Amino acid sequence: MQHPHKISNLQKYYAYTILWSILTLVTSGSAAQTFLLEYGLPEDRVTSFFSVMQLIQLATIFFFSRSSDSVKSITGSLTRSHLMDLPYLLLLTVLCFAGFGQGTVYGLLLVAGCIFSVSVGLNNVLSYKLPYQIIDMHDYARFLSVSGALGGICAVIFSVLSHYTQLSLGYFPAMRLIYPIALILWALFMFSTATMKEHPPAAPIQKKDRINLLAYKPFTTLILPNVARGFCQGMVNMSVAIGYYTGQIDAHSANYVIIITHVLTIVGSYFFSVITKHFSDRRLLLACSIGIAATLPFLAMGGTTGFLLVYAVLYFFVLILNNAVPFTLTRVIDYKVMGQYSAGRMLLNTLGNSLAGFLCVPMFRVMGVIPALALSGGLQLLSGIGYYIVLTRMKKAKEASV
Repeated sequence: MQHPHKISNLQKYYAYTILWSILTLVTSGSAAQTFLLEYGLPEDRVTSFFSVMQLIQLATIFFFSRSSDSVKSITGSLTRSHLMDLPYLLLLTVLCFAGFGQGTVYGLLLVAGCIFSVSVGLNNVLSYKLPYQIIDMHDYARFLSVSGALGGICAVIFSVLSHYTQLSLGYFPAMRLIYPIALILWALFMFSTATMKEHPPAAPIQKKDRINLLAYKPFTTLILPNVARGFCQGMVNMSVAIGYYTGQIDAHSANYVIIITHVLTIVGSYFFSVITKHFSDRRLLLACSIGIAATLPFLAMGGTTGFLLVYAVLYFFVLILNNAVPFTLTRVIDYKVMGQYSAGRMLLNTLGNSLAGFLCVPMFRVMGVIPALALSGGLQLLSGIGYYIVLTRMKKAKEASV
């Protein structure tokens, strides 16, 4: 019988998910963008740095996904891979206390950030296999809903506390508390990961069919729409850097971007469940694409308040779209090849994200901020139209075969 005070696998899994969401916030999200911009790195270096990290993650996912099925201990592999988080976290902590030249800082960031990105890529692959090894999969749906809400709430609390700490102490004095705390949270994250007890799944996992994705029409017809969507999403993900570039936000107002992001994440799942009752899949994707295309150029047209309001509307459309795409594809892609298909789609989306990071500031300099944002929104509109056409054809083909 389990001791009443012993922490269960499910509780450790909650801790793993929640702590990782907070660590992601301070290492690769808006908070990390703000930190590097406040440190003095120019916007083009910040956006290119995060693009390099995404490319390393993409390469790791690509090369490791095929051999992931041969991993004997998921928790052991995750624990070892997350040791690679430490150099990057330590570097960010040191930067809170010491000043270095931009060239030195950027070089150190590239080395530590690339090592960290390998860890993130491995986590992205192994985290899909972890639930089968440590919890009863009958609890998985409940876990997803509870952990999503808890993760969002904890991220909001962390962001709000960070914001008021900055108001009280100033930006870098606050960071001298935040990043050491992040190191402590990383240690707790490692403990929760390493101590989860693995057990074999209740039923053996059937070997999935393998396909040539480049000969699979549901994949090839959506290559350009997925890359275009990734590019637009990458531009939205760089909203903090865009706000700094245009002079609309600073370190204090950037915190509101973080809070808005996580508050919308908490409520987004509820609204998605409501919206899907009134829109067909392909119409919902098209409507969100139209909303993003119409909203994105306005991100650079106002002051701080206007920026935050437009970002809230824009991110709502992005959030619904990000939920709608995988939800829709589960209805039209054969389950036997879903894993391989999803990995390919993730690679295309990440490629688009990375391109946006590299081209973001150069596009602003060449064509202006508003035209560049309008072009990015136009790519999402083309993606939405592409999805609408492909899904309509797939629906008609399915009806004709019945």
